[in-house]
Amino acid sequence: MKTYELVLVFNPEIGEDKIKQNLESINKTIASLKGEVKKTVAWGRRELAYSIKKINQGSYFLLVINLPPDAPREIGKKLKLNSDLIRYLLVSCKDLIGG
Repeated sequence: MKTYELVLVFNPEIGEDKIKQNLESINKTIASLKGEVKKTVAWGRRELAYSIKKINQGSYFLLVINLPPDAPREIGKKLKLNSDLIRYLLVSCKDLIGG
């Protein structure tokens, strides 16, 4: 299994309860793909660098996860369907350290 960092940017207008539901759903998706969430960090609400669909702020979350080789593609497919997400980024930690 490889370690990845998943950054999620939610629309802040959906509210905290809906964000929690989305995070639980994403955690279940990761578990169903035989992965595991090592850490979840809430970065809070921040200004976006540019407006996306007339939204200027986002609620940011960082998840450190372990995934089998085929799982990143499947997670990407599921995240694209989530209308509450403004953006997401899934990066291999190996790529971050240049190895």
